[in-house]
Amino acid sequence: MEGATASKPKCLIEVGGRPLIRHQIEMLRQCGIDDVLVVAGYRAEDVETATAGQAEVIRSGLWDRTNSLYSLSLCQQHISGNMVVMNCDVLAHPAVLRRVLDAPGSAFAYDSATGTDDEHMKVALRQDLLIAMSKDMDPLRSRGENVGLLRFDADAAQALFREADAVLAEGDMNMWMAKAVERVAQYKPLHAIDVADLPWVEIDFPEDLAQARQLVWPRLKAWPVALGQLAG
Repeated sequence: MEGATASKPKCLIEVGGRPLIRHQIEMLRQCGIDDVLVVAGYRAEDVETATAGQAEVIRSGLWDRTNSLYSLSLCQQHISGNMVVMNCDVLAHPAVLRRVLDAPGSAFAYDSATGTDDEHMKVALRQDLLIAMSKDMDPLRSRGENVGLLRFDADAAQALFREADAVLAEGDMNMWMAKAVERVAQYKPLHAIDVADLPWVEIDFPEDLAQARQLVWPRLKAWPVALGQLAG
């Protein structure tokens, strides 16, 4: 992505005239969530400037040798109740989050229309519950792709932090958060919410950014949303 981002942190890539992280914070607010933590690494000072007054920023000093699992672990002392976890490189319609919030207990968004490429974080389900989440999963087993938007009730959130600590203690510092999510799903129900009918994109490559700007963003603008319904 370096050539497409001019060395900006990915969350500061602009779509529709605003950085991705501003879209995400607005989506959270539309759904009634105002307490926001952002874990920043590369050029963290730029992220702090972009989110000033809208989020608390936690700096990761190990950003260049760790992954999303370690970033998650840095939030542990700040969370005591329910929490929503979002990847910084996702542009999605607010209804994606609303569906996850309306689900019983803990839940995550997935897209049943994707989930076969090597880069996809694939999910395996039993009925509507998660049983596995991995990029290395056999595509024949995959039921879709994790969107990167998950909600955990208070008990599941603390279980997630414990599993993250356990994986990190084993020396797996460069693991995805999905490793801990998969472990938690073995004893805490994590409901899978299909959002294949809603506009969203994860931005990993320049072609994803082009899709976000040319296809997804126009659909977001055109999709009618009653903010009162979202907040309710």
